[in-house]
Amino acid sequence: MHPPSSTAFMEALEQSYDGNNSSSYSVKVQHIKYSHSADEWDLPVGFEKSTAVSPGYVVGWGLLPSPYFHAGGGNKYIAIKGWVSTIWLAAFTALYADDEDNSSEATESDSDDEETLDELTLFVFELFSGGFSFIQQLPIGDHLRIGVEEYISRNFWIAHLTQEDFSNVECGIGPYISFRTRQHRFAVESHFGLIDFSDKKRWTIGLTYTYTK
Repeated sequence: MHPPSSTAFMEALEQSYDGNNSSSYSVKVQHIKYSHSADEWDLPVGFEKSTAVSPGYVVGWGLLPSPYFHAGGGNKYIAIKGWVSTIWLAAFTALYADDEDNSSEATESDSDDEETLDELTLFVFELFSGGFSFIQQLPIGDHLRIGVEEYISRNFWIAHLTQEDFSNVECGIGPYISFRTRQHRFAVESHFGLIDFSDKKRWTIGLTYTYTK
């Protein structure tokens, strides 16, 4: 659950002021380097759809490669957005619904069940993945955009042999530049993040193509 594409989100946000409820579809390829896994690079491919629900507001979903929902608002100069793992949201919703059912039928003999539910609740919160970011953008003419994103996110994955972390918190900054021609936008995005507020670092360079209709 690293930050989704800033340029794809800002493109949909900017187009939202046209009043057409336009949608943007983007594909992003990222090359990621972790300082605590020196012999390994990741190369995830992400897909995202962003839809303007009203001027200044965008919602959508994507795969990066984990599925997620995202939403935010602003204008072509400044914006804020958030994203959350679809898998975690489904687990949280199921747990909350189960908690409501158990509460309505609870008795004194249910203490063991309540303890199990408390442990499950803690486990689900431990699996949270998502984040939010603050974006500033400078439009140059009708086609060129440069900007920067400050973000904080919580990442979670199933550990493998070369990855020691089970989850981490990442905060950082991400400059980008993009160019639009007609309905097509091409962008170069980067991120530099600190992991768990320590000396662990993550670098990302990404290429994004966005089509808006």
